[in-house]
Amino acid sequence: MLNNCFKEHFVIYKPKDIVSGDFYWVVQTSHPQTNEVYTFLSVIDCSGHGVPGALMSMIGYQLLDEIVKQMRIIEPQVILEVLDDLVVASLKQQVSDNSDGMDLAMCRLQSLPDGSIELIYSGAKRNLIVVEDKNTKVVKGDRLGIGGFFENVVKQFTHTKLILQPGAVLYMTTDGIRDMPNQNRRSFGTKRLHRLIQKHAHLPLPEQKQIFETAFENHLGTQDPRDDMTLFAVRL
Repeated sequence: MLNNCFKEHFVIYKPKDIVSGDFYWVVQTSHPQTNEVYTFLSVIDCSGHGVPGALMSMIGYQLLDEIVKQMRIIEPQVILEVLDDLVVASLKQQVSDNSDGMDLAMCRLQSLPDGSIELIYSGAKRNLIVVEDKNTKVVKGDRLGIGGFFENVVKQFTHTKLILQPGAVLYMTTDGIRDMPNQNRRSFGTKRLHRLIQKHAHLPLPEQKQIFETAFENHLGTQDPRDDMTLFAVRL
């Protein structure tokens, strides 16, 4: 499906344990009235890792499918708001001490008649990095997570709209990349990731994947990662 949707893509997906609290989600659907085709792509970072994180991943994947495929909700910010409500309800967080949830980056893409691509982005504590014509833009998500019940608090997410040209590259990542430690307990960091992206975004994505994996391995050395790590990139 990724090969059909995008000119190029890569996924670096490294669970801390055998199973993961990270997952990525890609769906194509159409507008309920106009039949315009939308491609959704998202990277999700659930609470915890290992088995507890994997259980949250299963819940998140099922709920996203339900919201977009069955409920036919197509606005990214509304998807996040409904996902938050469903996570709270599914885990009975109104009456329990459970506060599990997830952070995520959510893109909706639509090809326009003039050949450009409309991008609608919403994020729950996650940002999107866009590189187009050697220009790098960080599209920020809201400082709100998915899940966790707070009485008398109504979460409202925002969205950002961009018109991009073919060849633009999108990068989404979970915080396991940023927090990856080396032997001196120094994290890989967001600035280092952004520098790598800016330096190599012009290269074919399979080549970029090798560069990123080598950089991550060199940084980790003999250290074990603290968390699941996911980096997802597509060229429009």
